[in-house]
Amino acid sequence: LPWPLNLKEFWLLPHFLVRRRRELARFDVLIGHYPQYCRPARFHPRTVGLSHGVTWDDAPDTPAARHKKRWARWAFEACARYVANDTFFLREMGLAIEPGAEGFREVAPGKWYVPNCVDERVFYPRDADEASPAFNAILVPRNIYHNRGVDLAVAAFGAISDSIPEGRLVIAGKPAQPGAVAEVERQIEVNGLQQRVQLIGSVPWEDMPGIYSAARVTVIPSRYGEGTSLAALESMACGTPCVATDAGGLLDVPALHASVSVPDLAEKMLHAWQNAEQ
Repeated sequence: LPWPLNLKEFWLLPHFLVRRRRELARFDVLIGHYPQYCRPARFHPRTVGLSHGVTWDDAPDTPAARHKKRWARWAFEACARYVANDTFFLREMGLAIEPGAEGFREVAPGKWYVPNCVDERVFYPRDADEASPAFNAILVPRNIYHNRGVDLAVAAFGAISDSIPEGRLVIAGKPAQPGAVAEVERQIEVNGLQQRVQLIGSVPWEDMPGIYSAARVTVIPSRYGEGTSLAALESMACGTPCVATDAGGLLDVPALHASVSVPDLAEKMLHAWQNAEQ
């Protein structure tokens, strides 16, 4: 979309796609990523909707959250098929399915649970490279947004840093949200971690297997807005244990889980560090 509409393109584009009904009708199947993209395809008899996780669990009682959930429920019912990559979304849609349930199956008529996957031809254990910035470190492979909880990982590391004096925390991700970056920097300062926390920025996808393999532990400290985290799965495919919060769909991931709180996250991080070889 042209400026300034492109600033809100993610939300506005579905409204413009409605005007392309004739073009869309030529396709055998339409796939809508996110509920709002199912709207311009609602006329098509073979529309498949995809969920990438719940987007309203940051403030579930607000008007905005209720609006997002209504859109999701509409798409969930309107599409010929709907695919969710985590069980949390399915429970939010009213299905009785437990965290960690078996995936790759139809869980209700027309409703499928297909968790995220990784390519094990790319993500597999490698010999740890001592020259890697993540060597023997606690790795946080997250772009820095508030919902990704990177500041929680820094605060939790601060709480256990005296117990693991040789430990370091490495953050691999884009400094995407200024407020979230500022909070990460504040946590580094108040915990006196300037020499023990390293922000290495975005890492090319093809280099991440080496980063995961070099790390001692991976942490996924998300507050909300998570499906079945690819970073968690990639880390474990590379043989590195993972600590994850219980936010959203993370309970479907076979990681060591913590609540979204600094004390519990710190406890689980320390346990994983001390038992990484197990």
